[in-house]
Amino acid sequence: MDQKFKCYLEIPTNHSKTIQMAVEIDDGYDEDVITKYNSQKNFLGIELETTNFRSLNKSLQSLLERTKLSYDTINFAQNESKYKNNN
Repeated sequence: MDQKFKCYLEIPTNHSKTIQMAVEIDDGYDEDVITKYNSQKNFLGIELETTNFRSLNKSLQSLLERTKLSYDTINFAQNESKYKNNN
């Protein structure tokens, strides 16, 4: 079974519209690397997942380039607990 690499991102709300557009444009990009995203009160959560670490890194860089965000703008989370809806 292939190992999966996951990356969870938090983007402050003031950037969320830009990121949502990028994710929608990117649907299916690079082996469905972006598996889900979730708009919360003060941040947008994005999960990137792939079996190829290089592909994950490439997708992240591409996302940052298209949205004109820098690495300092996003927070990397260790797990997805923050992204689960509490509805």
